[in-house]
Amino acid sequence: MSNSNTQRKPSIDYPDDPSPTHDVASWHPRVETLPDDGGVDAHPINYVSNDSPATARPAPGTVGWVISRPETVADYVAEHGHGTIDVPQYYSRFPDIGAHNTPDREDYIAVGPGLESDEGNTVIDPRLVCLAIRVLNGKGRYPADEHTLYDCLPLPCPLVRDEVGAVIIAPRVAPNGLDD
Repeated sequence: MSNSNTQRKPSIDYPDDPSPTHDVASWHPRVETLPDDGGVDAHPINYVSNDSPATARPAPGTVGWVISRPETVADYVAEHGHGTIDVPQYYSRFPDIGAHNTPDREDYIAVGPGLESDEGNTVIDPRLVCLAIRVLNGKGRYPADEHTLYDCLPLPCPLVRDEVGAVIIAPRVAPNGLDD
């Protein structure tokens, strides 16, 4: 887990009615705004395809297909971003975590501060990042340098693939005992 403090402006050029190019997941037709008080509009995940290699069934609202214009995503990152979060170079480098298991501290893609109402940290589950990359890329090799995960913790973090689209990942409050 490492962070880069350099900020890249998201470069998304998708049609007026964007839809994911890969059918790894299906999306609910309702639109949610993350965070609630204004931000990025997204269709929340409905379910993950049975043939998807993602091992965890994500809870509703944890992953969303971004439908906001690129400028909105860029503004969100400029306001809430703290840099970028490195993603593994290959699918095989994601930690192997069982569907019903809680990741260990070193398995999380990112650990950040909690919201004022939370006690402890917020975390990004690596299974959700893997799923988001598969949504933007499919099952084959992926060009890691085309995927940028923005560190907006404790708020949702957008994963952008240049010229393809964006997925937003909601962090969760870390399990008890994660704090140092």
